[in-house]
Amino acid sequence: MVSRWKEACYAARTAMPLMEKMKKERQMLLVQKGTQGGNHTENRNMYRYQEQHFLNIIKMTILIPVLHLLTVCGAVTQAIPGTITTVAVGDEVHFSVNNQGRDQDEVTFRIKFPVTTKIVGWTSEKSHSIHPLYKDRIQIQGGSFVILYNVQVNDTGEYEIEFNYYRTELVSSNRNIFKLHVFEPVSQPVAVIIGNCSTPNITLSCSVSKGTNVTFYWQKYHLPGASNRIHNGAILVINHVNEEEQRAYRCVTENPVSNATSNPVITELCNGNDPKGTDLWVVMLIRSMVIFIMASASAAVFCNIWRRQNQQISVGEDFQLAPKTGAKWAG
Repeated sequence: MVSRWKEACYAARTAMPLMEKMKKERQMLLVQKGTQGGNHTENRNMYRYQEQHFLNIIKMTILIPVLHLLTVCGAVTQAIPGTITTVAVGDEVHFSVNNQGRDQDEVTFRIKFPVTTKIVGWTSEKSHSIHPLYKDRIQIQGGSFVILYNVQVNDTGEYEIEFNYYRTELVSSNRNIFKLHVFEPVSQPVAVIIGNCSTPNITLSCSVSKGTNVTFYWQKYHLPGASNRIHNGAILVINHVNEEEQRAYRCVTENPVSNATSNPVITELCNGNDPKGTDLWVVMLIRSMVIFIMASASAAVFCNIWRRQNQQISVGEDFQLAPKTGAKWAG
């Protein structure tokens, strides 16, 4: 038995062409009325107003709820035998039944991999049996399609529709094989910066909260609207000291059914435009200057003391030698 929300999804999809038909018929009727007698200009204005009022009612009462239902119900995909059908979680998949409509036909729809399970089977007498695990998600539509609703990741596998034609015994048999891959769409990635200005490199890390078979890559932005793909993977290591690396980066995630992009990450944390980076370089410069001044002062003091000691030694030697020389001259 098909649940209420499946019926609502079906009604929403059939409502779109019905509304277009109603709109065209309404326009034709208003044109006819607008050309019947009286002031044609006033008639056209009056019926144009009625037409706009009618469209507003359609929009508020039918169109918006229908579009909401179509968003909730997910996309509809026709599975093709012998090919791989890729869909997103929540989508609806139609498996075609190439039944010849002959008496004594028996049709079986089953999943063969990873575990062989009969999902639904029916005969030309319209009797059918549905597996308990699928009774709320499977529907046979006019004997032409088997519809699987609200597919999930664990619905990924190989499916088979088998046709058997009987008289008193099996006359012929035919099989169609479908391969279904279901992926969960990726959520918006979150990019974070790991590291600071005390190290030459920083790391950009990207992660997602939802998604299956997700691949990551990074884009670097130079000018408005200009970007290039620079790295594959969730982790990007860059040299933030190099001015060439001071750009905006985005992490891009994708899988076969979706893609998403992170908010930009600006790595200008240690260049001259960043207050914290400026403070750090100023501190380092002041420390270097203080060390240089202290070293210069120490060297000057040492040289001054050394010169004074040499001068004292020189004067002492002259003082000791002078009397000896004088005595020799006196003799």
